[in-house]
Amino acid sequence: MIMTESWLKDVTLVVLGWALGLFTLPIIKDGDAKENCLNKLNELKRVLENLSKNMNSPARSEQRYHEYLMQAKVLIEDLNIDHMALLFSSHDLKGLISQSLTIFSKLDPDHQNPAFHVTQTAVGIAMIWNGSKPVSRDFEAIEKIQHFIGRTFLSRFFGCLSSFIKRLFTPKTNSGK
Repeated sequence: MIMTESWLKDVTLVVLGWALGLFTLPIIKDGDAKENCLNKLNELKRVLENLSKNMNSPARSEQRYHEYLMQAKVLIEDLNIDHMALLFSSHDLKGLISQSLTIFSKLDPDHQNPAFHVTQTAVGIAMIWNGSKPVSRDFEAIEKIQHFIGRTFLSRFFGCLSSFIKRLFTPKTNSGK
């Protein structure tokens, strides 16, 4: 009888430890991804601010545009990877990353297509991350995303849940007709 109770106690502790591990490991990974995303967003904001300063400078340089764009591209590609590890990510971040990577894929530094020249690409990237203000240094979209990601795990969970419920009950419009 004593051996059965001891065995049952050991099995219960193993199952409990396993169950706790199932919940804590993803939360720990989410915390690491949260930190990485916030750091990358800070760096991206700095690079986009420098790009914006270069756009406003009378001594603009296409070479500087290209340097800032390549820095931004690396950061956005890293963000694309890091945000996937977040359990509850900002919906805005996914869209901005997708739009940015699409524009970067069309970048034409060889001047074959003027629509995707370095200067036009720089303006396009700045507008994506700052709304309709291409040369502003505010980058409110980044601040909004940082605010969302910086929230606690449960706060992000309930934010995503409420956003999902709103989208679920918002009537869809037929814009194509």
